[in-house]
This record gives sequence, structure tokens and C-alpha cells, in this order.
Amino acid sequence: MQTKDYVISANRHLCVCKTLLNTITSATPADKKCQILCEIYYISGYIIESMLSYAVLSHFRVQGDVMDSEHLKNNSFKTHNLQKKVQYALEKKCNIKGITLLTQKGKYTQQELFRNWNVKYRYEKYCVLEKEKLNEYINTTENIYKQILSKYPLI
Repeated sequence: MQTKDYVISANRHLCVCKTLLNTITSATPADKKCQILCEIYYISGYIIESMLSYAVLSHFRVQGDVMDSEHLKNNSFKTHNLQKKVQYALEKKCNIKGITLLTQKGKYTQQELFRNWNVKYRYEKYCVLEKEKLNEYINTTENIYKQILSKYPLI
């Protein structure tokens, strides 16, 4: 796996989230809608996680197979906890300052979604997510993707 593969992965996840959001209509049964919203929320965390990994690896100009990188041996880097991943990036002096939800507060609902993200959402059968709020969160996630790319352009 190369550093750029994290961006490719994040982009793929972002496309899936947007596509799934567009499948929900007023005719979508409530249980199906809930399942789709939980899936979108679950996938959204991997967009942020992938882009944070990309930022760290790009910051240190990791070349070649990233599996040999010292960062992949560090539990603070390998975590699925987004807040710990942000903290790791900041400790390593990565340029993520000013990015909403990472170092700059966003709307309360979005901050709450960011703070509460966990891989367990893949297995949730009940969710209280609203399509409009999740759509807004996905838009913020896309902005995180774009802002990290602007700070660390693909080479």
C-alpha cells in the first residue's frame, strides 16, 4: 500500500456515502432508511481516518510501501478512534490546523457525530440519524478531504 492509496480509499468511501444518500427517498421504508443511514455514518469515519493517515504519511514524505512505516507500528496511528488519530497528527506537527472538526469546531450536531463515530455502527440495527443532518456531515467530511488534499497535494 502506498501513501496515495489512502486518498483513493477515502474518495471511494465518499462516493459510496453520496450514492447511498441519494438512494433514500420518501418512499424508502423506515427500517431500510435506518440501515442505509447507519451504513453511511459508518463509512464516513473511514473517509476521515484515511485522510488523517494520508496527512501523516505525506507530512513525513513516506515513500514506497507504507507498511514499513514507523507510524503503522504505533497504536495511536492505527486506531479507529478519530480523536486519537487527530491528536497523533497534531503531535507529529501535521498541517491540519483550521480544518473543521479536526482542530476547529463545527456545528454541534456535526461535532457530536465526529466524537461518537465508532466501528460499532456497522452492526447497529437501530439508529437515530436524520438524513439531512447526515448529509450535512458528509459535506463537512468532503471538505476535510479537500482541505487535507490542499495542504498535502498528491504527487
